[in-house]
Amino acid sequence: MKLAAVDIGSNSIHLIIVEVFPDGNYRVIDKAKDMVGLAKQTLATGYLSDKEMNKGIACLRRLRRLCESHKVDVAHAVATSAVRSAVNGERFVERARDEAGFDIEVITGDEEARLIYLGARDNIDWIHRKALLVDIGGGSVEFVVGDATQSYGSLSLDLGVRRLCDRFLQDDPPSRTALKELKIHVTEELAPLTALLAQAPPVDFVVGTSGTLKALATVAARRTGADPDSSHGQWTQLQEIKEMGRALAGLRRDERSMYYGIHPKRRDTIVAGAQLMKYILRAVDQECFLACDYSLRDGLVVDFIERYCGDLTAADMAPQVRRRSVRRMYNKFNRAGAHPQDVAKLAVRLFDDLAPVHGLVQRDREDLEHIALLHDIGAIIDPADRHLHTAYLLRRAEGLHGFSDEEREVMAQVAQLVRYPRKDLRSQDFKAQPRELRSRITWLAGILRMADGLDRARTSNVKGIKTRIDDDGVYVDVRVAINTGLEATAMEYKRDVIERKLKRPLHVEFHQ
Repeated sequence: MKLAAVDIGSNSIHLIIVEVFPDGNYRVIDKAKDMVGLAKQTLATGYLSDKEMNKGIACLRRLRRLCESHKVDVAHAVATSAVRSAVNGERFVERARDEAGFDIEVITGDEEARLIYLGARDNIDWIHRKALLVDIGGGSVEFVVGDATQSYGSLSLDLGVRRLCDRFLQDDPPSRTALKELKIHVTEELAPLTALLAQAPPVDFVVGTSGTLKALATVAARRTGADPDSSHGQWTQLQEIKEMGRALAGLRRDERSMYYGIHPKRRDTIVAGAQLMKYILRAVDQECFLACDYSLRDGLVVDFIERYCGDLTAADMAPQVRRRSVRRMYNKFNRAGAHPQDVAKLAVRLFDDLAPVHGLVQRDREDLEHIALLHDIGAIIDPADRHLHTAYLLRRAEGLHGFSDEEREVMAQVAQLVRYPRKDLRSQDFKAQPRELRSRITWLAGILRMADGLDRARTSNVKGIKTRIDDDGVYVDVRVAINTGLEATAMEYKRDVIERKLKRPLHVEFHQ
């Protein structure tokens, strides 16, 4: 079935359309966003203006046509602070139903926080840590303390950037007096956050899920020379936010777009966002935040699946987001039968046996298993160049959550090296990596290349491996169901990378 989720926020209206599968997995079909600015002056006057209301309804009509073009089965739309706090919010809900065909649910701040947590939960690599999720909207800010399994408490405060701008930052650029008044107000209003953190388990890091915080992360990336097109998974330091806040506050609105590429519809609120996040990080004693592209609209999808797919979602609720997203991609792209799973088992066994010499850690073991499961997915595009297409998918495909850009790059390079190591070890992409990372990539590629060769027949022929490490060599004893000779032949050319890293001869013997 096809599901559309619509998030009607104070700044923007977001749409995501997904196809939900019987096993509880889903794939994104389309996304849309329009920075309508529904809350412009609304939070100060208490009313949605006719102009902003008309813009919002026009946007919803466009989204309805998009839903119809994709033949959406179910559409779920929710509205947050702007509609929730407007005296005439019910009128907007009525018009949306009558003129755009959306039955809007106006949700509370607590429900908003819960959905934000669900959207971010499956797209963060928690690694047994707890986080404070921060979503800075136009009318309110939602806070959630949680980890990969549950949320421990939430809070909604009327500190949205549009609300702050309407009250404090009318001048262009804002005066020092206005910025000081904003600081006093925000600091006082953040007192309930301290109470939330006192009642919840200690947090290890902060996650920012809103458009405002993603915009800040993008500006920080431009200032530091990082990739400005990829904010998801990017860390932004408090010191950088302080510097950005000072720089942006000293510019007129048009100059913020000119110098920093800030979207024209966000340049009014970006100063309030920088100031607010600075005081939030100070209040929780954290030095940075992690940008996350997934939020309320994604939470609507997860919530629908968990509510209505019943027991079918059990396999999808594995505790680790990385493993879950790898499994989703494997199910979507795999055309190699049991081969990737057999290779993964062999690779992990070799990794464990060679631990005394490779010096890698548990996280590398997990990464190796993930890469092994996905190392052949590019064959769905072109079997002849599957290593190149695999690398592209690992770098760019949506749905591979919980991995940083560097980790995805490592996976892509390992997948390429498995097939043509001589060429790819000389590539500029490989040479550009730090020496320590090149060594890690080569170790993983060498182990995976050997495991791939051991399943050369693709018949699950290998039944056991025993490894012995001596000063004069590494001895691998392989027990097979049928001694076809295919695996031994493959080892003649698949042993090159691992043997180079071992710095001693590799002896592989096969027997039934």
